[in-house]
Amino acid sequence: MKYSLVALVILTLALVAYGQTTGNTVLISVGSKSIKLPTPSGYVNAWENYPNLRTAFEINETENNQMLAMYSPLSAIPALDGGKYLGFPRYTKVSVSKRLADIDFSEAQFSQFVDLFEKKVKGEFRSGGSDTRKVVEEIKRDLKKYFGTDASCELKESRYIGPVSRKKNAFITASMMAVEAVGKNIPVYNITALVRVKNRVLFVYFYANIGAEDDLDGFNAETQKTVNAILAANSAK
Repeated sequence: MKYSLVALVILTLALVAYGQTTGNTVLISVGSKSIKLPTPSGYVNAWENYPNLRTAFEINETENNQMLAMYSPLSAIPALDGGKYLGFPRYTKVSVSKRLADIDFSEAQFSQFVDLFEKKVKGEFRSGGSDTRKVVEEIKRDLKKYFGTDASCELKESRYIGPVSRKKNAFITASMMAVEAVGKNIPVYNITALVRVKNRVLFVYFYANIGAEDDLDGFNAETQKTVNAILAANSAK
């Protein structure tokens, strides 16, 4: 979660290898499995087309994860082409846990993993637990790196909304929070999807700055569409 929030404010391991691009689909290797990642509708493959942006996101990815893909809305292309890489109000990314990259999950094991994941997330939001405090400290560290001076950061009004959908190969859940940093107060909507693809578990993240006019159900549907596309691209023929 850490850099995702930093990017909203400012903007390879052997287990995971980035492969070739065919049309709007990227082929990656997670352990011994080859997995296709189609670019979501309405997005540009920023990972492939803007290496400077990719580098910025990779540097700040949480140490336990390996980022596989990152997508920006088509409306961001002029800014990207102009070299403006920070401060995106919305994006989607795909990551894998390093420790899980070479582990097969059966349908039953995936269901158990989802149960444990949701329990942990609920506890963090309810208690402001150690992971949440760690995120705040890491954001402060990264803001200092970008701005060259100490910067305050607080996560306020954090709320776990709960599951958006749960199916045998995918679990989608949502949360909201306000990120207060460098003089800004930014309401953020965060969707996390756990997706079982070829017995591996991928994490699909959607982040958006939100305003009164935004349709959260629309964001949920957008993420569901992205998840469905990943599953369809990797289904057995």
